[in-house]
Amino acid sequence: MVELYVNDIANALKNKSYFSALAMSLALPDICGTAEYPNETSTAKRYIEWHNKYLGKYMSDDRGNPYLCGEIVYNLRNTFLHTGSPNIDSNKVKGEANQLDRFILIL
Repeated sequence: MVELYVNDIANALKNKSYFSALAMSLALPDICGTAEYPNETSTAKRYIEWHNKYLGKYMSDDRGNPYLCGEIVYNLRNTFLHTGSPNIDSNKVKGEANQLDRFILIL
């Protein structure tokens, strides 16, 4: 089933449906986190832990620079899927190194 979603994201990108691709991409950690941690009741914890475990290592560096950790991506998921804004609310990011001054989604 996940492969079907990934293919749909690729098709959305091919058709320049960037917001559709973003929405589906932001939903994948929800889907996979629920499968990986079925007994965890916190959506945020499931999402962030799954993202950090499987994707975070590809997005960070060894210099301590801000990166797209699970907390930031979860924040983007919430603002985009609930308010339609492709931005983040840095005040809700607990990890001090990832409290960004600005986040810009470039299409």
